[in-house]
Amino acid sequence: MTEADGRTLTNDSLKGKPSIVWFSTSYCVRAALISRLDDELGGEAFDVLVVFVDPNEPMSALTSWRGEFANEDWTVALDDGNELSEKVGLRFLDSKFLLDCSIPES
Repeated sequence: MTEADGRTLTNDSLKGKPSIVWFSTSYCVRAALISRLDDELGGEAFDVLVVFVDPNEPMSALTSWRGEFANEDWTVALDDGNELSEKVGLRFLDSKFLLDCSIPES
Protein backbone atom coordinates (compact mmCIF):
# COMPACT_ATOMS: atom_id res chain seq x y z
CA MET A 1 0.00 0.00 0.00
CA THR A 2 1.03 3.60 -0.40
CA GLU A 3 1.06 5.93 2.60
CA ALA A 4 -0.35 9.45 2.38
CA ASP A 5 3.21 10.80 2.29
CA GLY A 6 4.09 8.55 -0.67
CA ARG A 7 6.08 5.86 1.18
CA THR A 8 5.36 2.17 0.62
CA LEU A 9 3.78 0.34 3.55
CA THR A 10 4.74 -3.31 4.10
CA ASN A 11 3.70 -6.08 6.50
CA ASP A 12 6.81 -5.38 8.59
CA SER A 13 5.52 -1.84 9.24
CA LEU A 14 2.98 -3.22 11.75
CA LYS A 15 5.28 -5.52 13.72
CA GLY A 16 6.02 -4.72 17.33
CA LYS A 17 2.73 -3.95 19.05
CA PRO A 18 -1.04 -4.29 18.63
CA SER A 19 -2.51 -2.35 15.71
CA ILE A 20 -5.95 -1.14 14.80
CA VAL A 21 -6.48 -1.49 11.06
CA TRP A 22 -9.38 0.71 10.05
CA PHE A 23 -10.89 0.50 6.55
CA SER A 24 -12.48 3.79 5.58
CA THR A 25 -12.71 6.66 3.08
CA SER A 26 -11.81 10.33 3.34
CA TYR A 27 -15.48 11.27 3.61
CA CYS A 28 -15.87 9.13 6.75
CA VAL A 29 -14.98 11.34 9.70
CA ARG A 30 -15.44 9.05 12.71
CA ALA A 31 -11.84 9.38 13.84
CA ALA A 32 -12.82 10.97 17.16
CA LEU A 33 -13.65 7.61 18.80
CA ILE A 34 -10.33 5.99 17.89
CA SER A 35 -8.46 9.19 18.73
CA ARG A 36 -10.09 9.37 22.18
CA LEU A 37 -9.27 5.72 22.91
CA ASP A 38 -5.69 6.25 21.71
CA ASP A 39 -5.33 9.30 23.96
CA GLU A 40 -6.95 7.61 26.99
CA LEU A 41 -4.42 4.76 26.71
CA GLY A 42 -1.50 7.17 26.49
CA GLY A 43 -0.96 6.97 22.74
CA GLU A 44 1.41 4.02 23.04
CA ALA A 45 -0.94 1.03 23.52
CA PHE A 46 -1.49 0.38 19.81
CA ASP A 47 -0.65 1.64 16.35
CA VAL A 48 -3.37 2.92 14.05
CA LEU A 49 -3.41 2.19 10.33
CA VAL A 50 -6.23 3.87 8.41
CA VAL A 51 -6.71 2.16 5.06
CA PHE A 52 -8.62 4.12 2.43
CA VAL A 53 -10.42 1.81 0.02
CA ASP A 54 -11.91 4.16 -2.58
CA PRO A 55 -9.63 3.86 -5.64
CA ASN A 56 -10.97 7.16 -7.02
CA GLU A 57 -9.70 9.20 -4.09
CA PRO A 58 -6.61 11.25 -4.87
CA MET A 59 -3.63 11.08 -2.52
CA SER A 60 -4.38 14.70 -1.58
CA ALA A 61 -7.65 13.52 0.04
CA LEU A 62 -5.69 11.17 2.30
CA THR A 63 -3.26 13.92 3.23
CA SER A 64 -6.09 16.35 4.00
CA TRP A 65 -7.96 13.76 6.11
CA ARG A 66 -4.79 12.92 8.02
CA GLY A 67 -4.15 16.58 8.78
CA GLU A 68 -7.70 17.20 9.94
CA PHE A 69 -8.69 14.03 11.80
CA ALA A 70 -5.76 11.71 12.55
CA ASN A 71 -3.34 11.73 15.45
CA GLU A 72 0.24 12.51 14.44
CA ASP A 73 1.50 8.94 14.81
CA TRP A 74 -1.24 7.30 12.74
CA THR A 75 -0.44 5.76 9.38
CA VAL A 76 -2.84 6.63 6.58
CA ALA A 77 -2.60 4.61 3.36
CA LEU A 78 -4.44 3.83 0.15
CA ASP A 79 -5.29 0.18 -0.53
CA ASP A 80 -3.98 0.16 -4.11
CA GLY A 81 -6.16 -2.22 -6.09
CA ASN A 82 -8.08 -3.13 -2.91
CA GLU A 83 -5.72 -6.07 -2.36
CA LEU A 84 -5.82 -5.91 1.45
CA SER A 85 -9.58 -5.32 1.48
CA GLU A 86 -10.08 -8.44 -0.58
CA LYS A 87 -7.70 -10.52 1.55
CA VAL A 88 -9.64 -9.74 4.73
CA GLY A 89 -13.01 -10.11 3.01
CA LEU A 90 -14.05 -6.53 3.74
CA ARG A 91 -17.80 -6.14 3.43
CA PHE A 92 -18.49 -2.79 5.12
CA LEU A 93 -16.74 0.54 5.38
CA ASP A 94 -15.72 1.87 8.74
CA SER A 95 -14.64 -1.66 9.71
CA LYS A 96 -11.92 -1.89 12.33
CA PHE A 97 -9.74 -4.85 13.24
CA LEU A 98 -7.43 -5.13 16.23
CA LEU A 99 -4.34 -7.18 15.37
CA ASP A 100 -1.78 -8.32 17.90
CA CYS A 101 1.36 -7.80 15.82
CA SER A 102 3.59 -8.15 18.88
CA ILE A 103 3.50 -11.96 18.82
CA PRO A 104 6.45 -13.40 16.88
CA GLU A 105 5.64 -15.68 13.99
CA SER A 106 6.42 -19.36 14.58
